[in-house]
Amino acid sequence: MLQEREQLAAPVRAAIASLRAGASEPTSTVKASSLHIYEGVELVALQCAGRGIVYTIRFRARPPSGTHGAPSGTPTSGAGASPSGIDWARSTRLLSGSLLALSCDGFGSVTWATVARRDVSALADPRGPTLGIALPELLHSKFQLMMARGVRVAMVECVGVNFDVRITQFLYVTICVCVCI
Repeated sequence: MLQEREQLAAPVRAAIASLRAGASEPTSTVKASSLHIYEGVELVALQCAGRGIVYTIRFRARPPSGTHGAPSGTPTSGAGASPSGIDWARSTRLLSGSLLALSCDGFGSVTWATVARRDVSALADPRGPTLGIALPELLHSKFQLMMARGVRVAMVECVGVNFDVRITQFLYVTICVCVCI
């Protein structure tokens, strides 16, 4: 069990350590394909859903250098393409259950979330992609305060670390313990 936790937490820990050190792109210890950075996160709406509150956020997608957010050879135009050049219909970015880390202080502190609702047409919106996220119950007030302050919020998606949206409370305890060590 502890080894499984470490396998999930290691890429998250490395990505956040890289960003805490001031890197705007992944360092050599963090593969560019294992981390996606999004900026300008803002709260658009919140909605009560069957499993809790879903926050709709808008953000700016920043494709990794040279890939435009798509795997090699994948076109970045088409029905699901956005102004950032990411073809959301084909992209494996921000899939339901993906682990997200949000921060307003250069990742000195982190608010954990998971993707709760992914709608390709909302991601391809010309005003900016929107996405539904869910947070552990303990973090709702922290997130709402962060959004109310109007500070610049960044978001990181750790590729390959996915959770069922229903277990975000367990996720919070598990990942926080592993990342903070």
